[in-house]
Amino acid sequence: MFKRLKLSGNLFKKVAKNSSWLVFQNIFTMLVGVIVTGIVARYFGTEKYGIFSYVLSITSLFTGIAAVGINHIVVRDLTQQPENESKIIGTSFIIRIISAIILTIVSEITVILLVKNDITSITIGLFLSLMMLFNSAQIIEYYLQANMKVKYQAISTIIAFVFLSTLKILTVIFKLDIRYYALTYLLETVVYAILLIVSYRIIQNKKENKSIWRFDKVYAKKLLSKAWYFALSSIMVTIYMRIDQVMLGAMIVDKSQVRNIFSSC
Repeated sequence: MFKRLKLSGNLFKKVAKNSSWLVFQNIFTMLVGVIVTGIVARYFGTEKYGIFSYVLSITSLFTGIAAVGINHIVVRDLTQQPENESKIIGTSFIIRIISAIILTIVSEITVILLVKNDITSITIGLFLSLMMLFNSAQIIEYYLQANMKVKYQAISTIIAFVFLSTLKILTVIFKLDIRYYALTYLLETVVYAILLIVSYRIIQNKKENKSIWRFDKVYAKKLLSKAWYFALSSIMVTIYMRIDQVMLGAMIVDKSQVRNIFSSC
């Protein structure tokens, strides 16, 4: 009985510690984000920032789908089957990469079709679409969550966010084009992916039996067969949240009005 109480107490401490890291991460990014976004939006003005918001709304339709609904299942499987870690992570990573490549291409083609030869918008769309490739590293997030190592995720998020915020301010200081502002989003994703990989390697170096990622066809079929309804739900939510903004933006000739409409949606 005392052993059970001790185990329950240790579990509670781990959960509380992980939750505190996530709360701190969210509060920090929210407060800093509001300040930095206000500064940047004021600098670029309604027209340029409106164009960025419009392209972001288009690419967001695909960004939310890239995870193909496997996140919840992967976290559960890693928790229940830690001995199959290499198979679970390796297979999930390959699925995310394939999904990201396809959706990156589709996203950029969609932007090209909607913006009609606007080079600035096409370039912004390319930077924002490429984020999906590097977001494939989020597979490591699932591993950290399953093993209650959220501290590494929170620290990585904060560092990447500070890096992004610094770059955003620099675009204002050096009076750079809106395309450089879009590039900062891609660079944040790259930095975050690198930090997640470093965190994973640090944890693995502390273990005696290190995992070598591998792809498993059987597990891939099983994973996708269970994930399709999560993916469908994600697609419906994403479309519901973004499609009105995309349609309104496509119908408006003067993109300077896009930001005002989006802020009221």
